[in-house]
Amino acid sequence: MKNLTRGFVSVMERWMPDPLVIAIFLTLVTIVAALGATDYTITQAIDSWGDSYWSLLRFTAQMILILALGHVLANTRAVAALLQLVAKQIKTPRMAYSGLAIFAGL
Repeated sequence: MKNLTRGFVSVMERWMPDPLVIAIFLTLVTIVAALGATDYTITQAIDSWGDSYWSLLRFTAQMILILALGHVLANTRAVAALLQLVAKQIKTPRMAYSGLAIFAGL
C-alpha cells in the first residue's frame, strides 16, 4: 500500500498550493464576482470583505471557548467517570445514537 500511495503523496506535496495561496485566490475570485454581479466599486467590494471578515471574530472566539472549555470539562474526574458509565451501557448503534442525542441535550 505504501508503494501505491507514495506516488500520489509526492505529486500532492509538489503541486498542492499552500492554504494561504488558496485563500488569496478565492478572495480575488470573490471580489471579481462581486464586481461583476453588483454595482460595487473595487473600494466598496474590498471594504465589504474586510468588514464582514472581522465581524466573524466574536463568533470565532465563542466557538474556541466552547471547544476548549468542553474539553476541560470532559477531562475532569467526575465527568470522565460519568461518560465511562454511560458508554458501558450502550450496546447497539441505535442506543448510541439516541444516547448521544439525550446526553448532549442534557
